[in-house]
Amino acid sequence: MEKKTIIKLAVSVAAVALVVLLGCGVIGGSTRYQLPSPYAAESTNSFSTVRVEATIQNDKITDCAITSSGDSDLMNDALRQEWAASIVEAQSADNDVISGATLTYSAASVKQAMDDILVQAGLKDASEAEPEPEPEAEPEAEPEAEGGYRDGVYTAEAVNDFSAVQVEMAFDGGRIADAGITSSGDNDLLTDALRQEWAASIVEAQTADNDVISGATLTYSAASVKEAVDDILNRARGEAPDGDSEAVAALEATVQQAEARIAELEAAASEAEAKQAEAEARAAEAEAKIAELEAAALAAATAATVAEAPAESADAVDADAPAALDENALRLMRQRPAISDEAPAEGADAVDADTPAALDENALRLMRQRPAFSAKDPEASAETLDTAAAEPDESARTAAILPYIVTTMGDNSQNSYVTSYLEQDPYLVNIYEGYGFAKDYGSARGHTYTLEDVSNTQRPHPKANCITCKTPDMHKLVEQEGVSVYAMPFDEVMAQMTQSVSCYTCHGADDGNGGTLKVTHQYVNEALGDNVSAINPATLACGQCHIEYYFTPSDSETMMPYHSVEEMTPEAILAYYDAMDFADWTQESTGTRMLKAQHPEMETVLQGKHAAFLSCADCHMPPQTTQEGVSYMSHALVSPLENAALLASCAKCHGDTDMTALVRDIQARVTARETEVGNKLSAMKDALAASVAAGTASEEQLDEVRALHRQAQWFFDFCYVENAEGAHNSQLAMTCLDTSEAKIDEAMRLLEGL
Repeated sequence: MEKKTIIKLAVSVAAVALVVLLGCGVIGGSTRYQLPSPYAAESTNSFSTVRVEATIQNDKITDCAITSSGDSDLMNDALRQEWAASIVEAQSADNDVISGATLTYSAASVKQAMDDILVQAGLKDASEAEPEPEPEAEPEAEPEAEGGYRDGVYTAEAVNDFSAVQVEMAFDGGRIADAGITSSGDNDLLTDALRQEWAASIVEAQTADNDVISGATLTYSAASVKEAVDDILNRARGEAPDGDSEAVAALEATVQQAEARIAELEAAASEAEAKQAEAEARAAEAEAKIAELEAAALAAATAATVAEAPAESADAVDADAPAALDENALRLMRQRPAISDEAPAEGADAVDADTPAALDENALRLMRQRPAFSAKDPEASAETLDTAAAEPDESARTAAILPYIVTTMGDNSQNSYVTSYLEQDPYLVNIYEGYGFAKDYGSARGHTYTLEDVSNTQRPHPKANCITCKTPDMHKLVEQEGVSVYAMPFDEVMAQMTQSVSCYTCHGADDGNGGTLKVTHQYVNEALGDNVSAINPATLACGQCHIEYYFTPSDSETMMPYHSVEEMTPEAILAYYDAMDFADWTQESTGTRMLKAQHPEMETVLQGKHAAFLSCADCHMPPQTTQEGVSYMSHALVSPLENAALLASCAKCHGDTDMTALVRDIQARVTARETEVGNKLSAMKDALAASVAAGTASEEQLDEVRALHRQAQWFFDFCYVENAEGAHNSQLAMTCLDTSEAKIDEAMRLLEGL
């Protein structure tokens, strides 16, 4: 080969090598060798397996996708997409990129998988992908020597979107000697047990850093506790003013201004009170005149009723009774007879002693004689007593109030906040293992959102029966096509659903049917038959949805597990399911055939003392008046604790009792008991699963424990999912929890002997 040719070939090879070296970052550039794209990596945590796939070109992450799987996976599509987009934008999965993530374990797995991919691509050294060491505690947060803090008692408060958190701390010998946490607010979710646990942890760790109260599911409350504690520690160290003269002077000036403003407001309030007293006096005078006229009409009506009353059954109501009597009886039904604290044995039948006896008897007979709901004659079903006593201009009245009713129905959209029960009570993930509620379980929103929420839930819904209570369109379709609709594919039926809970749901007509109530859920009439007439229509209208139900194994039809009010107890319903050998699912780790209670509000209410004289409407639909002076019931469903008019009606039986404090105390005690029993149930489930895995016990021995496991979870669930936290029937709630705990204890004794 000629020398010139060799030289040219050498130059060409060198040029190619130079280009390669430049491209690989060996010479004159930052680009390192990069393996072919795309890349994938997985990371597993206590709840799920997370998989990350990424495309990397020219040292840049150009695309990213995140998937996750597992029975306890709490991630959803929106969160996965948001994190993937953030990773592409930031070119990293560091903590600040996916900050704010409440799913700590999943966030860590995403970062670990992404770091693995960056190592595969040559964009990160393996050593860089190691988890960062825990930051050392701040020296001042945990002073070892005495004198680190000034002795004394300090208080601080921090407010979040849900509650106001107050912290009080005592210092002795330069250290935190004691701590106490309180909280308040309508949406406060902290319990006594959680507050005490956090306070003890703070004293032990001498700080409130995140790792001290780790695992806290109440993110906002935990942050507020830390904020208040940090404020106190700063003041106790002398790093923040505490009693500074200038600050005190400024504070005193502010107080003086506030006091002056208070004085102005008090003067204005006194003037307003005087005017109110004057107006009340005029109103009392008018009411006295009305009462005088009503008494005269009442006496005449009573006399006519006594003369014409039939001698048949005491519960029979004379269809020919004068309209005046019906009207007065209805007035008494709306103004419920007072229950005297001095004569509790008379219960719901106690009435005002100054009311004529004959009228009391007829009014009470009307209260007991519920309007009939008949499966045999649906056209005549569930008519309200208002219809029986309707005046000729009732249609005009309906037309006048209908716009107001529609407006108040729209107000249900204001109830849009969702509490994740799985984060609030983590033991639920364990006891619901293998069932959809372990993936997604949150508080219900207003009726406006029923269709939206059933579409977006992470719980699986293969069949249309999941739509049962979400839209009246479902029941119209069942009326047309029959019960086969329940077994149709969810997506196919969902595409035909257009409206959430509406007038039709309770009234059987889209225009409200003039106020007439009607059972539109076919399975209610099928299950109860003629016994449906024993239930107040204004309770059953709500109870059509707020009940315990199941899907029949044969055709997936929605059905109720009883045939009368007497069979609505948790014990009788459990016996019903046992007799048909029914289970919602079989738990894989324990082999237990489990039951899942739905939301048995109606069953709980009907077993309580208030059901004899109060309906759901009485407690959750406040009375209102139109601008034209026409009365109606608001269809913006609220808690009685949130409405002054509803709270005032409680005084007829409870006198001057602070009803808000009474109910909050009941709910706090029931919630604390739920937490205690729920954690015991979770521990028992783990013990049973361990015994099954060990394989040392016989199936007969395990089945005996499984039966107790099924019963314990049923009674616990019946209380937990009822949504009133004991307010509807505190005695039943506590009885269910006590029964559950007894079953748990019995199961644990058997397991200890295996």
